[in-house]
Amino acid sequence: IADYLNKVTDVLNKVFIAVTLISAVTIIIGLIVISSAIMVQGKVKEYQNLVFKILGFSKKEVILSSLIEFIIIFKSVILISIFFAVIGSKFIMENIFELVWKFDFKVLIYLGSSIGLVTLILILLTNLKYLNPKIYPLIRNQ
Repeated sequence: IADYLNKVTDVLNKVFIAVTLISAVTIIIGLIVISSAIMVQGKVKEYQNLVFKILGFSKKEVILSSLIEFIIIFKSVILISIFFAVIGSKFIMENIFELVWKFDFKVLIYLGSSIGLVTLILILLTNLKYLNPKIYPLIRNQ
């Protein structure tokens, strides 16, 4: 019996290593995609801020528009991701692991608010770079 347990343990360890490597590759690919999307969004934001500047918006109004845009997008993405995460975790916990599933609202609030706060800070820091676009080079090149 000990020999079979050792074999099963070895197989499970190999499966764990494989899952960990696949997860790491997936995370790295996701970070590459997100970073390229942020670079593209920065260019779009520069032109958007140029239009706001031409229309006479102040820096405060431009930042406020970015905040409103963030809140609208963040709420919709969070609601969709929570919906799929809750359904997926309930299915996996009850059907695959055969454990009791309990929804913890406090963890959801803490996790969602911390992710939202970090994302908001990063968006504001990125947007500050694009608040004063150089108008002549942008108009000349486009």
